[in-house]
Amino acid sequence: MCKINKKLLALHIVISLIIGGVVSYYSEAKWLAAAFWVSAAMYINGSIAYAEDARPGGFDNPDGKTPSNLTKGWGASKFALSSLGITIALVVIGYFFQVSL
Repeated sequence: MCKINKKLLALHIVISLIIGGVVSYYSEAKWLAAAFWVSAAMYINGSIAYAEDARPGGFDNPDGKTPSNLTKGWGASKFALSSLGITIALVVIGYFFQVSL
């Protein structure tokens, strides 16, 4: 099972809220909506970086001798689909807050 680092999760939330506030100040976006959109952008960027680093020659696998489940077969597809799903969910929640509040 995946372990969640609570300190990093809290940092992610704080950064999303701060940048969302800045975006909402300079645009028509509402603060909470912008925070969710920032969170979605940070999440998909982190997911892509994590998958790239796990590939042979990447930061986490420089010699290519320790293959990861994220680089082959169903593991790669599952990771990509779950990352895309979470990102889409964050965007949709942000859209909900933008149009309903």
